[in-house]
Amino acid sequence: MTEDEREAVESLFCLPGECEFQENEVIINTDFETLKCEDTLHPVKIIFIIGKEYPNQLPQISVFSENLDREIISRVKSKVLQNCSELLGEPMLISLIMLIKENLQLEVETEMPLTGKSLCNDHKNMNNANSGSENIWTDVLHIDHMRSKNKYCKTLEKWAAELTLCGKILFCNKLIIVILQGDITNIKDFIVRLKTVSVDVDSKGHSCKERMMTVLCEHQHNISDITRFKDFNREELSCREELETIFMEAGLITLYREHVMRLH
Repeated sequence: MTEDEREAVESLFCLPGECEFQENEVIINTDFETLKCEDTLHPVKIIFIIGKEYPNQLPQISVFSENLDREIISRVKSKVLQNCSELLGEPMLISLIMLIKENLQLEVETEMPLTGKSLCNDHKNMNNANSGSENIWTDVLHIDHMRSKNKYCKTLEKWAAELTLCGKILFCNKLIIVILQGDITNIKDFIVRLKTVSVDVDSKGHSCKERMMTVLCEHQHNISDITRFKDFNREELSCREELETIFMEAGLITLYREHVMRLH
């Protein structure tokens, strides 16, 4: 694996001490945050054994959890292996971790007794409601270019809907800015997808992943200090003044002046 892939895995999934990197082995200890209902945590350990042919060969995958049934783990591994052949040829650890996370979450929700699931959802909704009334996260992303603009935007709009995120895709001459607002975990999931899923086409018309996106800033606001976006859509702007107005009306003018203005 490359140093870039190692750093990406560490930054996205690991707190200090949760990742171990050896010559051909990657060990990740995490609870994935979402594998949690009220006070019940499901810590997970994932081991990847990476062969000399990686990334042209899938790594061996082992998943362990004392709190989850072995049948659940087995089903998750089977589903992941069935859906990862398209990852061959490019660094894939982040995509594999995301697949494991998503399938584990589905299994946890499916296996949970109905009353337990109801309690979990009620607890989660209460937390979301409280969070929404007090604070919210905003990330501002810069995308260098889009060759297949409609396909790219539709993909981002689909992810925003799935992750209950609001914001905008803003086109101002050659500048492309994405504003995301919502729960910080969902925003990070959005960014991971953007880095690991094919969203555009290259110069030869082949599907490709986003390689040149940068996160300009990540900021937590008191909800009373901003005008929260109501949905997620795209806008075509003709000048810098229109772009500035959008940030100003949303209460984000400081983010614009500190992080976006310099890109013009």
